[in-house]
Parts: sequence; C-alpha cells; structure tokens
Amino acid sequence: MDNTVVRIQSTIDAKVFSDFSTFNFFVLHHRWTWFVLFPILLGGFAYANLITGSTILCILFIVIGCLVPLGSLLSFKISLKNQIKANSLDKVSLGYTVILGNEGIEVITEKEKQNLAWKQVYRLYLNKEYLYLYVSKTKAFILPFRGIEQGSKEELIHLVSGSLPLGRFIKARF
Repeated sequence: MDNTVVRIQSTIDAKVFSDFSTFNFFVLHHRWTWFVLFPILLGGFAYANLITGSTILCILFIVIGCLVPLGSLLSFKISLKNQIKANSLDKVSLGYTVILGNEGIEVITEKEKQNLAWKQVYRLYLNKEYLYLYVSKTKAFILPFRGIEQGSKEELIHLVSGSLPLGRFIKARF
C-alpha cells in the first residue's frame, strides 16, 4: 500500500482571499449565470420594444441590462477590497498547515489540531493554483500549490483522486 503524505503550508493574503472569493461567488454558486442571463433577457425586451416602435423603452432596457450587472460587479469588488482591509490581508499570514495522507487529513492551526477522514470531505475542487477542500457546504480549506512543503502537486492530485468517492473530486476549468 502506498504511503503518500503531502504537507501544505497555507498562507492567506489578498490574492488568495480574492481568488477564493471569486471562485466561491461566481463558480461554485453559479452567480456568473445572472451576469449573462439578465442582459440577455433585457436585450430581448429591448428588441421587442424596438419592433413595436418604443425606442425610449428599448434604450432604457439596454441601459439597465448593462448597468445593473456592472453595478453588481463593482459592488462585489468594493466588498472584497473592504474585507481584505478589515481582515488585514494586505500582508501574508499563516493560516494553517494541512497534512494529507492515505488515512485522512490533519489540519493544524495555532489553536487546534483537527483530524478528518476522507469520507468527511464534502467536495474538493482543483484548479491551476489551488485545491479547495470543503468539509461542509460553508467551510473550506484553501490549499495553494505554492505552499507544498512535502510531496508534489502530482502526488497530491493522485492522493485525493484515489481517496475520495466518485463525484466529490472536481477538476475545474477556471
């Protein structure tokens, strides 16, 4: 039996927080669909009004269809910036250390040590820079590949893909 162990030092800074928040908001919760469907829907209303001769309503629907998603995106960016400032994430800080092995996962923080079995993992998302390890719908550990201290990215991917049930390990294209 293979005895692979991968140790990751997870540091949190503005980039890590921003990347995770963007993933969580747009990809995981599918908020990007609203940014696409709302302008398309209002574009349809605008076209219908153009055909019926209501030029003013047509222009109004186009303006609203563009400005509302842009305003929402701006609001997200401002909120993100405020959270980074409020949590002092402009400087790098150690979040936790995660040790992944065949037996399970160990999360070590300054205050506690938590052991998890692989069956306790809700979902695991993989992208180019991070592994997002969700232990519930609302609690996740961010594992940046640049923080690997023991093992390699390839060993980590092999370990998690072999340890999780089908459908819980998701390779994302984002």
